[in-house]
Amino acid sequence: VSSYNTLAAQSTGTLKTFLQDAALIQDVALVGGALMWRPSPAIINPDSMIPSPMIINPDSMMPSDLFQTDVVSGVTIPVSSHIEVDNETPLRLSSSGTHLAFASGVLGSDRQRITVMNTIGSNTVLTTVEEEDIRSFVLGPGVLGFTAPRQDNEGQDDVWLLFF
Repeated sequence: VSSYNTLAAQSTGTLKTFLQDAALIQDVALVGGALMWRPSPAIINPDSMIPSPMIINPDSMMPSDLFQTDVVSGVTIPVSSHIEVDNETPLRLSSSGTHLAFASGVLGSDRQRITVMNTIGSNTVLTTVEEEDIRSFVLGPGVLGFTAPRQDNEGQDDVWLLFF
């Protein structure tokens, strides 16, 4: 990511850049030869030039859909529609092979949802998981790992594994 809104990829010695108009890029993952990315649910403080991932209204959620930019053609397409996050949602992306994992908020609850999808072809959802207060996650071949509190462990974080 360059200058908050430009994707950059180097292939066969050539650097290509892809300007994403009016988007502040939060995170990027390389999946099957494409750049999967999420814009920041950010507002810019007029007194600063640095974007800040701040939620405008803490009683609501902010849109944070995912996009795919083909590194050969430079064409960008939406991967999701109306995914929202709250101020507790992990904003990073995780990838493994042709799979992408991302988090979203669950409207009207304190829960977070992690979705794993196959991004080649029809962007098929492979699995989803919802837990309260998911803190981090990582995707591996056929497994999603995440940390979240467990009620029978006095609310302390545990590592959870979901095989799919």
